[in-house]
Amino acid sequence: ANDVNNCSACNNRCTPAVNAYVSCRSSACEFAGCLPGYASCDSNLSNGCEINTQSNASHCGACNNACRAGEVCNGGSCQCAPGMTSCSGTCMNLDIDPNNCAACGNRCVVPTGGSASCSAGRCQMACPSGSILCGGACVSERDVNNCGACGRVCDLPNTVVATCISGACGVATCFAGYANCDG
Repeated sequence: ANDVNNCSACNNRCTPAVNAYVSCRSSACEFAGCLPGYASCDSNLSNGCEINTQSNASHCGACNNACRAGEVCNGGSCQCAPGMTSCSGTCMNLDIDPNNCAACGNRCVVPTGGSASCSAGRCQMACPSGSILCGGACVSERDVNNCGACGRVCDLPNTVVATCISGACGVATCFAGYANCDG
């Protein structure tokens, strides 16, 4: 008989391996396949269908179908992990990636002489210490054309050479016949 509960004899039950079906053929118990969502990826039927292909990132959906770095296996398909977004097939964190800030392909602008970052999905520009950001470029805090603020020019009367120190315009050299009496 080919009854799995009475295979070759009464009450001789075919015991299925883990996550597997069994059958009785020609009075012998044999492996008949894996339960849906499981597979025997090591080809060792004695340990049954040991892999859950619905959640195993090394065998996602099928044996040896590995998900890429940053992906998880969910329902038998590779997907970006929570908090990540697929940008051209690569999982990216849009909250912190300066090349994909808030959206795929949204690159943060890097100011001349400075750096750019992405924080909470917003681009941020930074200048090194001793400089300020003016019109997409980092300029020295001592720049007489941007003294203490962008566009604030040190254009003092009767001055040949102006200075900018700590955000304040000053005189380095006066025209002939003039002197800096204010110090």
